[in-house]
Amino acid sequence: MSKETRLKVYRMYDGHCAYCGKVIEYKDMQIDHIVPKNRGMYSRWDGKQGKFVVTQGEDSLENYMPACRACNFRKRDMTLEQFREEIKRQAVGLLRGAAKFQVKMSIAYGLIVPQFDKEVEFYFEKLKIND
Repeated sequence: MSKETRLKVYRMYDGHCAYCGKVIEYKDMQIDHIVPKNRGMYSRWDGKQGKFVVTQGEDSLENYMPACRACNFRKRDMTLEQFREEIKRQAVGLLRGAAKFQVKMSIAYGLIVPQFDKEVEFYFEKLKIND
């Protein structure tokens, strides 16, 4: 990938991860394929049309998103909808994992507010609504 393309991807969301919204340094940015290349035909966000359109994963600026290491690692080759569900599953899993007692105590003291019915909204989607 050219340095020019990489810089364009970085600037898409003003140095933020397109998924979680965390500020990322250019040197730490990873480039994610919105539509995974190995997954065939899936929907992708088309900013010009303001909606998701069906496409095949490809190497193109329209299929790239700037991502922090954590989001890119967690998303792997998932579609956006699969990634949303994984984030929810991960949150619910905290109540069952090794730290479940600490999580439950934090909920009891109001330090964590469980909102498992809340929809997962990615940073790039929040920006689209505000445009």
